Amino acid sequence: MDGSQIRGRDKLEETFAAQFAKHQDAQIEVATESIDFVSPNVALEEGTATVTRPDEAASSSRYSVVHIKHDGKWMIDRISEEQMLSPTTNDHALRELEWMVGTWVDQSAGDVVRLECQWSKNRRFLVRYFTVKSPEQIELSGMQLIGWDPAQEKIRSWVFDSDGGFAEGTWTAKNDRWISQQIATLADGRRASSTTVIHPLDDNRFSWQKINRVVDGEILPSIEEVIIIRE
Repeated sequence: MDGSQIRGRDKLEETFAAQFAKHQDAQIEVATESIDFVSPNVALEEGTATVTRPDEAASSSRYSVVHIKHDGKWMIDRISEEQMLSPTTNDHALRELEWMVGTWVDQSAGDVVRLECQWSKNRRFLVRYFTVKSPEQIELSGMQLIGWDPAQEKIRSWVFDSDGGFAEGTWTAKNDRWISQQIATLADGRRASSTTVIHPLDDNRFSWQKINRVVDGEILPSIEEVIIIRE
């Protein structure tokens, strides 16, 4: 949960062995909340993990696992873990994202990406409108709703774009970043999943990157980090 990455079976075995040796009295409880099949050979699992130790308060985190079916066997491709968000009310949870309110622009890739974020009535949702415009025309537009789910006790979002695609995501705080895990249905019917990483840099800038991209069972390269500026 500190932003570090572990790659390879040998490194994983070494890391887990060290953790078990250090915390022999620790217990972990894993609760799987959902398994979404992005394709017949790719599944995304999400849930929570709670670690308890004698004389210490329990600590919980959210996890996501990408499973890949290979030669008839399901194998783990990658695991991500984020510290669970502590707020338990709508007002408190969304207040942590209030910095997004305003108009933002990114022109780093040639096309102009414009984001406009505002509160809904009674401040129960954040509403974000987006457009992607080339020099000739608007290529894509849409809206995103971000709100607190009191039943699941987490921030969730819903995106609808002008091509006819839509997506649902869950948001968690990780150190000084926000992580959004998304499951999408594209306009042509294909299923997709991805992870968006948002890092507020100051009052007028934040970085945006999309990783863990899977479309119709195919793992795609990450989208490089870009800096988005308040207009």
